[in-house]
Amino acid sequence: MRKARENSVLPLEAVARLAGMGGEEWLAIEAGRVPDPEQLDLMAAVLGLSPEEMGVAVRICRDAWVK
Repeated sequence: MRKARENSVLPLEAVARLAGMGGEEWLAIEAGRVPDPEQLDLMAAVLGLSPEEMGVAVRICRDAWVK
């Protein structure tokens, strides 16, 4: 998710605002806080990812965090 955000042409605050949240909230999710599914869908849309692609990324990250 971070890589997709960094590859976008928009700064953090703009991407977060488009997803209806603040920059700190976005960064907390990138750092591992689990968002609610609607929030995840908004984040995916802002980054140009499908909800499925975002879900796969979250599952991969979650698996990495638990190990």
